[in-house]
Amino acid sequence: MYEEAISKSCLLLRIKILKDRVNVLENGDEIKRLKEQHKRARQADFRTMRRLETEMAESRREAIRIRDMWFEVCLDVRKECDNMENGIRSVWPI
Repeated sequence: MYEEAISKSCLLLRIKILKDRVNVLENGDEIKRLKEQHKRARQADFRTMRRLETEMAESRREAIRIRDMWFEVCLDVRKECDNMENGIRSVWPI
């Protein structure tokens, strides 16, 4: 009997809590708060994505610039080697 009374009071308390929760959700304040919170989170995510896209584009530009510099260096080295080879051939013709 004692357990039954505790169980009944626990169930009544749980019913009251759930009814209060339903009333809060039906009122709309909680839904408005959740929607606003979700909106702010999405905006923050979009800002982060834009920042990362900008960083990625900058990184790509930097990689292209460095690649072009290396290509120029390689061409310069090849020209120097060709000039040295031509100089050696002029001194010692084969």
